[in-house]
Amino acid sequence: MGEQAYFYLHNYREYSVYIGQIKKSRYNVDLNLYSYQNNFSKNNITSAIVLGTWHTRRYFLDGNEGSGFYWSEEELRCSDLKIRYNPKE
Repeated sequence: MGEQAYFYLHNYREYSVYIGQIKKSRYNVDLNLYSYQNNFSKNNITSAIVLGTWHTRRYFLDGNEGSGFYWSEEELRCSDLKIRYNPKE
């Protein structure tokens, strides 16, 4: 992975492996594993990033200048969700 990559961290996320994608009609999920060493094992994985997209089937009227109007579907991503984490004391 080059230093210009979005998820790159020196000596932490040096190498990446794309595990796979689950693609259904309403959602997509991608999984990437990162390591600081060239050989991957369960002991040297430093982070795992899961990226998800959900098709809401909520349509809204959208359009561009000069092209008219059309129905567009809203998508939700993991970054769109605001999770409130309150640990039990």
